[in-house]
Amino acid sequence: MTPTNNPPDKRDELADSYELPNRVKETVPDPLVTVFTVTYQHAHYIRDCIEGVLMQKTTFPVEYVIGEDCSTDGTREIVLEYAKKYPDKIRVVTADRNVGLKANAERCRKALRGKYAALCEGDDYWTDPLKLQKQVEFLEANPGYVMCYHAHRVLANDTLSGTIKGKDYTGDELVATPPGIATATKMTRVVSPGITGGDSAQLGGDHFMNAYLGMFGKCKFLPSVGPSVYRAHGKGNWTSKDEKARLHGTIRSKINVYRYFLGQQDHHRTMISLRALSEQMEKEWHLIHDKPKTFAVNTSTARMVCGGIRLELHYKPFLAALKKRIKRLRGKR
Repeated sequence: MTPTNNPPDKRDELADSYELPNRVKETVPDPLVTVFTVTYQHAHYIRDCIEGVLMQKTTFPVEYVIGEDCSTDGTREIVLEYAKKYPDKIRVVTADRNVGLKANAERCRKALRGKYAALCEGDDYWTDPLKLQKQVEFLEANPGYVMCYHAHRVLANDTLSGTIKGKDYTGDELVATPPGIATATKMTRVVSPGITGGDSAQLGGDHFMNAYLGMFGKCKFLPSVGPSVYRAHGKGNWTSKDEKARLHGTIRSKINVYRYFLGQQDHHRTMISLRALSEQMEKEWHLIHDKPKTFAVNTSTARMVCGGIRLELHYKPFLAALKKRIKRLRGKR
């Protein structure tokens, strides 16, 4: 079948996906950690990503799942080269056509078997060979935490930034989708097989997953783990967007998270989470407009009661404020 970059119909986007032959399930029948990489058109970067995973030194079993989305720049050939060389460590899920980021992430998450999961996208890489060991040791010893993460650096235009550190978060603070938790720095408990990569991508990717995980525990920053490297380049899913698009994406993610929590049945826990999300959005609101306002969902006006708290949300004032912010951004160019 000839590969194509045209996204398939959503009804059958995973129908043709398959896993390349390997021996991982025989040699690693019960992995404690699943590492997974989603990659597309990362030929210049993917070797660094894979090598950063393969260099990990652990006292527990690890499996490595790579979702290769039918790249045409040589990424596919590099991934297959590593899969052939390490059949006891690498599982490759793919298709003979491009399925898109959301479906690629979903099939990777469906493949994971570990108690813990760690993601390193194809254009990022790890630098600490004990990253997984240190993170697992912390999570095993601290059941009240659902996630831990570490510092990262940004590589842009061949220049590496200084180390960007983080902080600890309560579950409610995690629900509020705080910034600064780079994807490649995280290790999470696999708390719900029902939440798929496609779900998280549709609802805001990392924003949604961080918020969802906050329902199950706290988040710890581990300063002892060496920083991962996040590449900022023109082909990145996020860095390729302009400031306006990133602003839209951030707020839209928070709106989707908010709507998700409104649908939960655990009203007491949802009430706390909604309050945290509301406070976080209020803190960020001044970046868009400096007048008092409420925040938004994607209806013109919505009034509801959740866990005894009356919520009044307005969408039109948000759109007006957003348009003014975008106009100012355009004026700076």
